[in-house]
Amino acid sequence: MIIYKVFIYGKSLKPNVQLGLFGESIIELFKARLTGWVLIEDKEKPYILPSEGKTVEGIIVSLTPEQLKKADLWKEVPGLYRRERVTIRGADGNFYNVWTYTRHKPAQT
Repeated sequence: MIIYKVFIYGKSLKPNVQLGLFGESIIELFKARLTGWVLIEDKEKPYILPSEGKTVEGIIVSLTPEQLKKADLWKEVPGLYRRERVTIRGADGNFYNVWTYTRHKPAQT
């Protein structure tokens, strides 16, 4: 089975959000830090934007293809968010190439 490694942050970290989205809590592989991005605490859907010198804390999880499709729908890919590859530093100090959900423009008010 194909497994996708995904960096999650914000509301996606909450077990009740994971349960509602996937029908189960997803397993954390390890904590991670994404550098060069900043977390914007939007009330409805927090997001990350490129920002030199900033970091976003989160976790790396493994998702099945079905779970990844559900996450794409929830994040409104390819409209509101986009799923893209980023290089991230794990708590073990190693670097990993993983998926995450990003925005490159602030939310419209």
